[in-house]
Amino acid sequence: MYPSGSCYDTEATDADVRHAQILQFGTIQTDRNLTEMSRKEVLVRRLPYVLPSREALAVTGFKPATLDAPERVSEYDAALMIERELKARGYDPKLFVTYNGISFDDELIRTTLFRNLRDPYVTSGRNAYRLDVLALARVARSTMPDILTIPIREDGSENWKLEAIAPANGIEITAHDAMGDCKATLDIARRIKERAKWLWKHAVAAGNTSRVDKMLSSAMADGRTVWVYTHFGAPDLVPCKVLTTNNKKRWYLADIRRDDLPTNADDVRNLMYTRDTPIKSIRAAAAPYVYEDSDALRILDGMGSRKIAERLTVGNSFDDVRKAVAEAILNEKYENDKDSTSEERIYDGFPSDRDRARKQLFHNSDSWTERSVIKFDDNRLSDFAGRLVMLAHMEGHEIPANQLERAQENCLDALNRVYVPEREANWTTLEGEFRDCDDFEYRAWAEKAFALDEPELAPREVSEMPSGCEDHEKGHQMSLGI
Repeated sequence: MYPSGSCYDTEATDADVRHAQILQFGTIQTDRNLTEMSRKEVLVRRLPYVLPSREALAVTGFKPATLDAPERVSEYDAALMIERELKARGYDPKLFVTYNGISFDDELIRTTLFRNLRDPYVTSGRNAYRLDVLALARVARSTMPDILTIPIREDGSENWKLEAIAPANGIEITAHDAMGDCKATLDIARRIKERAKWLWKHAVAAGNTSRVDKMLSSAMADGRTVWVYTHFGAPDLVPCKVLTTNNKKRWYLADIRRDDLPTNADDVRNLMYTRDTPIKSIRAAAAPYVYEDSDALRILDGMGSRKIAERLTVGNSFDDVRKAVAEAILNEKYENDKDSTSEERIYDGFPSDRDRARKQLFHNSDSWTERSVIKFDDNRLSDFAGRLVMLAHMEGHEIPANQLERAQENCLDALNRVYVPEREANWTTLEGEFRDCDDFEYRAWAEKAFALDEPELAPREVSEMPSGCEDHEKGHQMSLGI
């Protein structure tokens, strides 16, 4: 199915996948049996307009002053390294292994590649198989309770964090270190692969968007019941009928255990995205665990819930429900916030062929002077290119004054993000991090890094700061040295 694999992990400045920055990337390349073939670690230098959160630094153990060290590589160079490590050879299928990575690491990597004019979809596509070991571990333990030991917290809940599960199962781990997390993730994956081969095989297939689309399309055409595995605090295997798709890789299913299925579009809209909705929405690209009857029975046996299937009777044709859902999604409008950042607009369409050619020209140019004159039609790419040119200027590269001015105009909002009032931001800000901050080392570093001149800032709101914050443009010009 796949000749090679990559297990990878990231450590970042915070948990926001659109505005955070990767500080450490680690990957282990494997063969089809998950045997290690090579490994790569990349330590990334902090972008001067990114403020790491105190919480993230506490988790990773990084000292803020070390994040600007010259031995770390620039994010622009790191993006190329990451792309090369993850990209499959030719058109060969490839397995991508993470731990809780589809919603975090993959999205953070996509943002990083996008922001540096690289291919953000290197871990997806027709020949990609994405496997989240956390999801696999949950379904494996539901089916075979003895396959893994899951530690219990003081409040009685299960602790599924990698740093807890690994030692509980005799697996060494250097927690919150990208390479250490990769190694532990692979050890857990190998254990499940060896002891539950059929679950492993299904999990790999579930990680391929085309295969999931094909299965759900077939089930919708035949009217077959499929079973969707969920784990919102407790495992559940939900019997569903496939209702429809919006042709954007999102499918809509009805939980056939429920007697409150909506039959008009307004009710569908009100229920669609609530926690206890009888209408399930799944993305084929998110590696959903969807089972046919035969495999579902094996999982239900492990959960002690086979009686659910035995008592299940389906008499409803679901035509009214299907029509209501189809009408609801047909009229669903997605309005982009005009104030969305370029990173937040990552899914607002692909760049034009002309802009794709310009990206390649940008990378192939011999100097930053040549790069600085390249103009993109897509304002997202203009923003990113502007930032890269500004950073190159900071590092001592010669940029013509008129191009430097244009670059700054294209990306000034991004360069000033940390000075924005917390209430207006979806990212880490000085105001947010300075509130109730008793870490004087962190505060001193941040004041210096972001050119806040006055040390007596502690008792004041950032919005009242006389230097660097009330004058956003001036503040960041100071920190960029321009």
